[in-house]
Amino acid sequence: GVVGTYLLHVKLRAPHAAGVSPSSLALPGSPFLLEVRPGGAHPMSTRIPARALPLRGTPERRATADGVLDGIGCSLRLRACDKMGNLCESGGAQVSCSALSAATNETADDVECSARDEGNGWYVFSWWASTSGRRRAVVKMNGLHVVGSPCAMLLDVGRPAAASAAERGGGSTGGGGAASPPRAEAAAS
Repeated sequence: GVVGTYLLHVKLRAPHAAGVSPSSLALPGSPFLLEVRPGGAHPMSTRIPARALPLRGTPERRATADGVLDGIGCSLRLRACDKMGNLCESGGAQVSCSALSAATNETADDVECSARDEGNGWYVFSWWASTSGRRRAVVKMNGLHVVGSPCAMLLDVGRPAAASAAERGGGSTGGGGAASPPRAEAAAS
């Protein structure tokens, strides 16, 4: 049910006999206080919100044993819901993420992926690639896709805002800096 505290009234009812109206007797101690808490995370109730799409990467540097690598990083912080749609308050779900090629829908082996449980109902999914391009992000919980997965993901080093607007047919924005969209953060609804 919906998370909250409820007053539960429990009555015992005598079997119904023909021609006699049923009688009931309140159970001693009734009404009871009943507290409903969120259950475990459920992939069919957890969704990637449309406002977070497409996922967009930003330029990122990574230190390695061989030096520093430039690449594109993208992350999504997602709040899980239980089977009834209540926002989860604890972690524990098995989560994973991966990336697919946007063109072939095959695994994109050039993308490093990680998933982390924050232990409070929030999960962080991250992708990193040394080459830019369009991919499809896969987000799974307990072995199943969350609602909205796979979804579009743009891992791009960033183009000047004016060029991006012109390419879309929207004209110049007058800005000349590289676009750096923030990390997607969303509460599932």
